[in-house]
Amino acid sequence: MSAPSDLDLLLLAADIADRESMATWRSDELEVEIKPDGSPVSATDQLIERLLRELLAEHRAGDRILGEEAGDTGSGPRCWVLDPIDGTESYVAGRRAWGSLIALEVDGRAVAGMVTMPALGRRWWGTVDGGAWFAAEPGATPQPIEVSSESDIDAMRWSTGPIVDELDGAERDRIARFDGRGRYVAMADWTTYPALMVADGSLDLAVHFGMHWDHAALAGVVVAAGGRFTSDTAPADGGRFAATFTNGRLPD
Repeated sequence: MSAPSDLDLLLLAADIADRESMATWRSDELEVEIKPDGSPVSATDQLIERLLRELLAEHRAGDRILGEEAGDTGSGPRCWVLDPIDGTESYVAGRRAWGSLIALEVDGRAVAGMVTMPALGRRWWGTVDGGAWFAAEPGATPQPIEVSSESDIDAMRWSTGPIVDELDGAERDRIARFDGRGRYVAMADWTTYPALMVADGSLDLAVHFGMHWDHAALAGVVVAAGGRFTSDTAPADGGRFAATFTNGRLPD
């Protein structure tokens, strides 16, 4: 039997994450702790990351892994980036706005990404060699997605995650250059993560504030869809930082 491709592993990892997350979603027996930073982590977050690490250890033993829950292990040019449940607060509250983020980087460059949101039944994924895809429900025929062709910054549609009202002063300064340019798309008009809306062409630019594992899978999908991803340097204090996703046609 031939070894699974990187795309095969993305799909296998997504199936594992969906299975385990849905098994305890809205369960009264879900175990939840509070991290030192005040954010929740569930036993399912930890289980999913452990299972994905076991999958990768079996098939990509020489690769580095960076995960939100178990940190950075291994070395080398290939790095899998795992956020077992992004949106744990929503997950433990029984809401639907959460998902698993899985990415592959080579020499620090996003080459593949998977975003699976099983409570909504949706998936987005892509590889630089195979393009980007969206499935609207389990078993649905995947549909190709691609970025928009907009090149006029004054005509662009853009948004941020979190929304502007939830950004701190420094983060608002970070996006000040977009003030008055194009049309800011409010959360009420989001269909998913703003970065994924760049990937499917319904936005032209999105700025996300988060950690490496929050950005990596989104970057993989956007780049696979023909877009561009740039990231600020992670701050020494471990705080969140900006990542910008565009259609690759807007001026820098």
